[in-house]
Amino acid sequence: MTTEVPDYNKDLFERFFISRSVYGIPEYQWIIAGTLFFSIMRHIIFKVAEPIAFRWTNTGYANAELEKTERYSHGFVKLKCQKYIYHTMWFSGMIPWIIAVGMRWDGFSFYYSYDVLAEALRKEVYGMTLSADEKSVVATDLSKPIYQEFQLLLLAQLCWYLHNFILDTLWDNKRGDYFLMVIHHIVAMALVYGCFQMNLEMSGLCVLFIMDTVDVLIYGSKLFQIRRYTNDGKPRTKFDQSACNGLMVFITIMWWYVRVYLFSNFVLVTYDGVYTDKFVSVFDASLYWKGTIPIFGYVAVWLLISLLILQIIWAILIARISIKMCYDGYITDDIHTTFDEKKKHHFAENKKSE
Repeated sequence: MTTEVPDYNKDLFERFFISRSVYGIPEYQWIIAGTLFFSIMRHIIFKVAEPIAFRWTNTGYANAELEKTERYSHGFVKLKCQKYIYHTMWFSGMIPWIIAVGMRWDGFSFYYSYDVLAEALRKEVYGMTLSADEKSVVATDLSKPIYQEFQLLLLAQLCWYLHNFILDTLWDNKRGDYFLMVIHHIVAMALVYGCFQMNLEMSGLCVLFIMDTVDVLIYGSKLFQIRRYTNDGKPRTKFDQSACNGLMVFITIMWWYVRVYLFSNFVLVTYDGVYTDKFVSVFDASLYWKGTIPIFGYVAVWLLISLLILQIIWAILIARISIKMCYDGYITDDIHTTFDEKKKHHFAENKKSE
């Protein structure tokens, strides 16, 4: 295999549309084939999981009147269960792959301390590797197995987000957080594609590990909840209530720690690398860049800040749901429930109490 030399002397608009290849196959072929593959697999897994989802969601209603509403109907809850199964399978496969790559990547740390991140990100980025004396740079050899494998992982993530965005996110406009999800998918796809095109492998690895770790916990917990609760979100036993309350509290803590605290450390390091002179990076040692930063560096920082803001908003919503769930003993999903459906739910509850 020939060595692919990254174009680290080119800026955003030049590099963004350069055709790259992974394992000798052009990236556009990977993206087209991958998106089609996931779209087909989604259909197959939904079909195969339908009988299981039907049994798991055949749990009845605490309030029979809610069965007539769209968001609490058995068919809709069953469809959500199929989606949760599909997403749990995906993230359960991604996490071991990301961890395996991270363990083999020099300089990567799962603890996300500022100093460790800064040391790793300053030495290798944008297709450049800092020399031992930190006075020059050399082109990163992208043909190394670890780079080829991770670039394939990036393309797989891009195809996953793209097919979900087209088949699910754009059409699920009844979600309370619909616009947040649309923005999240657009930002995520821009970051993943940017990491691939701009050779920001370490940055991509840091973000993917944070996001996918929490996602697998969320969808696994959703499957447990949907199996143990009635279709209108009421626990069937005291054990079910205590178990789901515990899971919700655990997810809230993990979300705040991983997606807010650890991710904010990464965003801070990236911000300091672009906007301050706290450490010497490959751009300072490059004869071409001479200490300046490519445009995409500034774009990436604000995309990351946007993603962090979304995580904080969701963290607050999840914490509110967790507290309400522990006090009320049942789930009121303020993120996925629309305002009109909340009014119907409270109206039905009041009518029942009368």
